Amino acid sequence: MSIGKKISDCGSRIADLKGAPKNQPSAISNQRSRGFSLIELMITVSVLAILTMGVIPLVQVTVKRQKEQQLRDSLRQMREAIDQFHREALA
Repeated sequence: MSIGKKISDCGSRIADLKGAPKNQPSAISNQRSRGFSLIELMITVSVLAILTMGVIPLVQVTVKRQKEQQLRDSLRQMREAIDQFHREALA
């Protein structure tokens, strides 16, 4: 068998592998490089969910403190308005 014949046989074998069915290892490796697997996506979603569960209580505490501060400011303004009314009414 000549070298040219061996090279052409290798070329045809490579061409056959490129057109291999989807259950062949070469097709699986090509399929894997196109995107994320289901396991990778599930792990990513679960990590994001865990991080979100840690952040939500912090946000709730911040919102509660902001509301309390607004109420304190409103009470202070009302107290000042009542004090000013009494000063003007008694003067």
